Amino acid sequence: MKDDLSDLLKTWQPQTPEPVAFRRDVWTRIEMASPPADWWQEVLVLVARPRVALAVAVVAIALGGISGRALSGVPGTDAYLRSVNPYAMIR
Repeated sequence: MKDDLSDLLKTWQPQTPEPVAFRRDVWTRIEMASPPADWWQEVLVLVARPRVALAVAVVAIALGGISGRALSGVPGTDAYLRSVNPYAMIR
């Protein structure tokens, strides 16, 4: 029984021809139905590119180093660090 059905399905051809632009029309309708991307999604797509991601990482590291260097001179920082450093308490 299964072999008969398989043979029949192999020989079957649909009678209605597929329109020439069927696939294009389907994808056009899908794109039109999907919601527009928010600005943050566009930023994520942009940052996902390797060159842009590398540039963002370099800028973030540089800004972190600059701000860390600037904030390390705040009065009282050295005294606090000496007070929490277990090796400084041994002396």
